Amino acid sequence: MGRGEYRTNDMLSSKWRDMNLKVRKFNGIYSQKWQTRRSGQSDAMIELEAEDQYREEFNAPFSLQRNVSKQIQQMVAFIRQEAEEKANEISVSAEEEFNIQKMQIVEIDKKKVRQEFDRKTKQVDVKKKIEYSMQLNASRIKVLQAQDDLVTGMKESASNELLNVSHNKKTYKKLIQNLIVQSLLRLREPSVLLRCREVDLSIVESALEESKKEYASKAKVQPPRIDIDKTVFLPPPPTNADPHRPSWYLHPAILNQNKRNGLVWMNKYRLLGRIW
Repeated sequence: MGRGEYRTNDMLSSKWRDMNLKVRKFNGIYSQKWQTRRSGQSDAMIELEAEDQYREEFNAPFSLQRNVSKQIQQMVAFIRQEAEEKANEISVSAEEEFNIQKMQIVEIDKKKVRQEFDRKTKQVDVKKKIEYSMQLNASRIKVLQAQDDLVTGMKESASNELLNVSHNKKTYKKLIQNLIVQSLLRLREPSVLLRCREVDLSIVESALEESKKEYASKAKVQPPRIDIDKTVFLPPPPTNADPHRPSWYLHPAILNQNKRNGLVWMNKYRLLGRIW
């Protein structure tokens, strides 16, 4: 490197140091004026006051005022840009936070709506079940009432028919014979005492032998001894005035073969049939 080039670089460095010193001094004065600025004082007025003070202190005008003004404008633009970027960041952050809170509120409201819908759906289901149960119970009551009416009608019809059952001698005799056989099959005793209505005495006597044979055939035993009680009779048949009075009983009883003091006593007694 030659001496001329060295001097040139040295001169440039010295010039730059001198300019940098002047700029720092002016910036210091300008910053002080800016901090103590009065209300309504513009940037241009502050700049003029800073130039006057610089001239008074250093006995020379500040020749780099254009560069300082440009730097100030750049600083202002930079500050404004930073402020705009910060404002944009705040706006974006606020928008994101708003969207998050909005989604949370929407989800909470959706959950409340679903819960309310489920609650009302359950109420409707319970109401339907209650109504169905009430209708089912009403239907059952109607069915039971109809059944009861039918049974009552059948009982009334049977009662009316039974009032006339003894008029047909052949059918009535067969009925008495079947009842005697049924009683013997239930008791399965070798000796029984039979009671009947006084008006049925002749029919019972005529059906007695056939009943013994039928019982012996079904039970595979010897025909039993059947004594008819002719001292105590069952109540007489009902009349049209009182059709529900007891009319016909069959009381078979087993006779104990042992006798005490000459008396015959029964060790079993059972009601086997009734005709109303």
